[in-house]
Amino acid sequence: MGAQDRAEALAGLYEGKINDTIARVAAAGDTPKKVYVELAKKGPAEVGNSYGNGMWAGVIELVGGANIAKGQVENWGPLAPEYVLAEQPEVILLAGSEWLGAPEAVLVGIGADPAAAQEKMAAYLTRAGWADLPAAKSGDVHAIYHGGSRSLSDFVFARYLGNPESRSR
Repeated sequence: MGAQDRAEALAGLYEGKINDTIARVAAAGDTPKKVYVELAKKGPAEVGNSYGNGMWAGVIELVGGANIAKGQVENWGPLAPEYVLAEQPEVILLAGSEWLGAPEAVLVGIGADPAAAQEKMAAYLTRAGWADLPAAKSGDVHAIYHGGSRSLSDFVFARYLGNPESRSR
């Protein structure tokens, strides 16, 4: 596209941020937290996909998290509710987007209403057993922009997930 210099600069930025994030996670030496990610498009009445490999699985692994979907689904697919409860995730990520025509979705991204997103997220915590999960008790339940796992900006999400202090705000 005739923008070689810009492409190289962006690649360098990405590489630098990812390497810095990996180094910070390693230096922290924290015990890996169990992480559950769910595609929050259809609302809490229907279990959305989780990711055993690729997409969010790669970001979780990069920052030293213990992805509870690994080994349960090949690439993506829903996890049994009983399995999620038994795994006791310490971090829950609800992957949302700007989906049109998805009234139950956790809507995030450009033009999203933070209060509406919080309301949709709270509905997930009414699922049977979810209020007792470590992530719910500690408030470590987050909306995350689903398209971010497929973009050059995924380093921002990796940095957020890799820093428990940033998630506690």
